[in-house]
Amino acid sequence: MIENIVGETMKMNIKINLFVLLIISSLTLMIVMNPETPLVSAGPRPYYGEVTFTGTISLNYSDDAVSNVYVELLEDGSPKDTDYTDGYGDYELEWDVQRFKFYSLRISKSGYNTDSQFIIATSANHEVDRTLYGRVALFFWASDVANITMIEEYGDYLVDDEGFTDILYREDDVDWEDSIDDLDDLETYYSLIFIHIYCHGSSTGGLDVPNGDTIARNCGQISDDYIESCEFADKIECLESNNIIVLVDTCNSGDFVLEYEKLEREDEPVFVMSSADFDQLDSTYAAAMWFGDTKQWFDIYEDYLGSWGGAFSHYFFERLADGEDNIAANYYASGDTSTYAYTYFDELVQEPQCINNLVTTWFG
Repeated sequence: MIENIVGETMKMNIKINLFVLLIISSLTLMIVMNPETPLVSAGPRPYYGEVTFTGTISLNYSDDAVSNVYVELLEDGSPKDTDYTDGYGDYELEWDVQRFKFYSLRISKSGYNTDSQFIIATSANHEVDRTLYGRVALFFWASDVANITMIEEYGDYLVDDEGFTDILYREDDVDWEDSIDDLDDLETYYSLIFIHIYCHGSSTGGLDVPNGDTIARNCGQISDDYIESCEFADKIECLESNNIIVLVDTCNSGDFVLEYEKLEREDEPVFVMSSADFDQLDSTYAAAMWFGDTKQWFDIYEDYLGSWGGAFSHYFFERLADGEDNIAANYYASGDTSTYAYTYFDELVQEPQCINNLVTTWFG
C-alpha cells in the first residue's frame, strides 16, 4: 500500500516537473523569436521609429510656463534635435528612436540650472513635461536702516537680470527662523539661494573670546530679536540647495564668514560675504552708510531725505548690474567701500570678509 502511494507521488512529481520545463521552454522560445516580449507586464512597451516629443516647461511650485527654454533631445549623450519653448512654455522635437540607444531630454535657460532626464518613448507621439528649479532670494532688513524702495530695487534686479523666480521680503522680522522655513518650501537641491541681511550688528566678544558671535539686530538697535551668526549657520542647514549665497551688511558682521572656517562647516556649499570684520577696533567696527545717489555718509544728527543704505550692498549690486559674477562683484565692492572710506575718513572704516565654498560662480 505504502509502495503504491510512493510510486504515484513520484509519477505526479515527474509530471509537474515536465510541465514546468515545458513552460520555461515556451517562454525561452518566445523571447528568442521576439525580443520585445516582456517576461512580466510592467506598463507600456518601448516604441521604436519616428517619434514626436512634445511637452511644457514650467517653474517649480508656481507652475508658470517658461518661454525661451533651450530643449535638447540626446541620443547616447549626443544632441539630435533642439527647440526653444514658445510663449506658452511648449516645445516639439522629432527623432528616429532606435533599439539599444539611451535617450534623454536636457533643458537649460540663463538664470537656472541645466537639468537632464532619461526618457523612454512609448508611442509615436510622446509627451514629456519638465520643471525648471528657479532662483530664490530672501531679504531681511531693519526699517531704521533701509526702506522697501531700496530693497525692492535689489530684488527687481535679481528677477529682471538674474532669473530669480521668488523673492521673499522680511522687514523688521521677529521670526527669522520661520522665514528660513518659508525659503525652504520654495527651494530644492537645484536652486540658487540668495540671502541678504541688512540691519544693525554687534559682537558678543572680542577675538580673544572663544565662540564669540556676530549679532545682527534685525528689527533695529533696541530690539531683542536678532540673528546670531552661529544659529544662522545651523538653521540654513535645512536648505537643500547646493548653492547658497549670503550677504550680511551690518557692523561686526565678520563672524557670519568665520563660522564657515570652522572644521565642521568648511565643506558646506556657501558663498558668504560680510561688509565688515568681526571685531574691529575704534571706529572701524562700523558698516558705512550713505544717502542714495549723493553718496554722502549718513550722520544720525542730521536730517536726511530719500533712500539710503549700506555702501557695501550698494556697490555689490552695482557691480552685478555691470555684468560681474558674484566673486568679482564681492572683490570690487570691498575695494569700492574701502576707497570711499579712506576718501572721507582717512582711515579704514570697515574691512569686508568673504568665504567661498562653491564649485561654480553665479550671476553675470
